Amino acid sequence: MAKNDASITVVVPVYNREHLVTRTLDSIAAQDLRPLSLIVVDNNSTDLSLETVRRWAESHAGDPELDIRVLSETQPGAARARQTGLEHVDSEWVQFFDSDDVMATGILSDALRHSANADMVCWKREQISLTGQHFCNPYRPNDILRCHLYNGMLSTQAYIVRTDFIKSAGGWNPDIRVWDDWELGLRLLLASPRYVALDRSGTTVYSQEDSITGTSFSAKEGQWERIIDMMESYVANRPDIRAMLDYRRVNLAALYTREGNRSAGHRLLEQALDKASCPALAKLWLRILYAYTVAGGRGAYRLWR
Repeated sequence: MAKNDASITVVVPVYNREHLVTRTLDSIAAQDLRPLSLIVVDNNSTDLSLETVRRWAESHAGDPELDIRVLSETQPGAARARQTGLEHVDSEWVQFFDSDDVMATGILSDALRHSANADMVCWKREQISLTGQHFCNPYRPNDILRCHLYNGMLSTQAYIVRTDFIKSAGGWNPDIRVWDDWELGLRLLLASPRYVALDRSGTTVYSQEDSITGTSFSAKEGQWERIIDMMESYVANRPDIRAMLDYRRVNLAALYTREGNRSAGHRLLEQALDKASCPALAKLWLRILYAYTVAGGRGAYRLWR
């Protein structure tokens, strides 16, 4: 199969997922869409992930309409690996998928059937927590900007995008090590995409202790704040978006405090309130939402503007 025959390429970055990546790749190969291009980018794994992927690729070499390319990227970071994959995409559409999740049957063909007048097609995602709890992530396509900024609606596994469109938006930022899909999602939305939202789940996300978010925000203190500051620099003339980012700073401060990192939480709260351009009464409300979250409350964003 010529490499430009496929209408969509799936890019999968891999780092130390030797026991999980086969499940992910099997779910992609099981898609009914053909031809299909798959690029797997090993991100300097220290386990047997690369060997596992290569064996898997060899076992599927008999499928003439499944084009599999295995690449290596030694610079660390999922965003760097995804960008390396993007640089090798020559299909009209691209989808980025994580190496520990599962792609729902038929999602790619469903997405492409609705893609004629769109730059992006997104779908619902289900999540399984570390304790085995099963839930659906928030999905509000009629309020996609707010849903993304508060709930990460444009998570890596939750949409396909035209290759030219994501490249024109700048692609992945290889210097980002956390919340890279959250940052990219904002840049895509600021480019005013035409999008279609499917009324179905397309991904099952399995929480992992060693994921980018992990089990503690405090372990990467400072990195999260950098992403919020970066995103704020994109929207100097958008007070609506800046207000949402004000809340995200306060929410992060509350999470630090709830984890026991009180000094970081209190410091970030005061910094967030100093940066916020809202009236004094709104800042008081942010303090209340901070206290609510510290106490274990969930969904405080619903109470913010």
